Amino acid sequence: MGLCLSAQIHTDFKIKNFPGKSKTEFAKALTDFKEGEKAYRAVKEGKSTDAESAIRWLESAYAFNPNHIRINRYLTDLYLSQNQTEKTLPHLEKLYNLKTELSQEELFLLASLLQYQKAFHRAEFIFEEFKNKYGNILFWSENRLQTPAKRIAECRKGQEMSESKSRFTQGKNFTPREFPPNTEHLFYNHFYGWWALESGDYRLLTTQRKNSLSDLKLNPSEFLFSDINGRVLLVSDDSLFRDISPVKLLDLEALNGKFHNREAYISTDLQKIYFSSDRAGGKGGYDIWIAHFEPDGKLKGIENMGAEVNDEFDQLAPIFSADEERFFYSSNGKHTTGGFDILYAEKQAIK
Repeated sequence: MGLCLSAQIHTDFKIKNFPGKSKTEFAKALTDFKEGEKAYRAVKEGKSTDAESAIRWLESAYAFNPNHIRINRYLTDLYLSQNQTEKTLPHLEKLYNLKTELSQEELFLLASLLQYQKAFHRAEFIFEEFKNKYGNILFWSENRLQTPAKRIAECRKGQEMSESKSRFTQGKNFTPREFPPNTEHLFYNHFYGWWALESGDYRLLTTQRKNSLSDLKLNPSEFLFSDINGRVLLVSDDSLFRDISPVKLLDLEALNGKFHNREAYISTDLQKIYFSSDRAGGKGGYDIWIAHFEPDGKLKGIENMGAEVNDEFDQLAPIFSADEERFFYSSNGKHTTGGFDILYAEKQAIK
């Protein structure tokens, strides 16, 4: 690629290394470093749980001397131990530029954080280094399995999009939407996809909570099917869930199975359900499928949405635009810039 991050030199705490700084400033920074180092070691040895004090002292020392290897190493370790991964970026990047050996996990994390900051060229460079050093291994990072080759492709797509003359306007996030606060105790989950009909609002829900509507003192068999494996629920209600009533019954028992169904959207004619599932016969991971229903609510058939939408990664949260001409979904697949992106396909290009 011909790109490298700027090499830097470790700077020790000697006053001659800081021309232009007063002795008072130097003395304070050195004290902060020593106190921070002592607090860090106490935390690492299990003698203290006060990581915040260690971080506070070391960050103060870092502001004075950012090119000190041990300060950056200590702060990286502390932030990781506190699950504040994003705060490791300046310190991991500094360690990398100071030619400090990073672990396999740290190198992948550094590249990932740069990618999420849209520093695609630098991220790609480090992913390439990782791939050359460790191979194109399946690596566990940010709660997902990824290969460096996949992440390199994401970075290239991101750079292509950032350099494109066309610009995307950030709009409303279609999914997920949270339940109103006064109803969260009933469901403990989010719903994905919603639409309006003349007769009112309808929502198609998925959940992993067993007996999800038991708190409502209603007979679930009347209009919903649910179990701990995340089966599809269909309910009709007003915006505050005060008047929950049955809607036209669809044969959801036939739709559900031993696989996981999630994030469903129903067409305005109530004869198609678009949903994400890891059922057999897909392209891989979670695919988006279409369930077709007869006018009487019986399941007619289920089909995969095809290669225009699905690939070997995950496609989730399907929803159509209000005129049902454009189909939106979330994916971590081939056309993404990292993690899950929102993509769309025109109606005429899909089944």
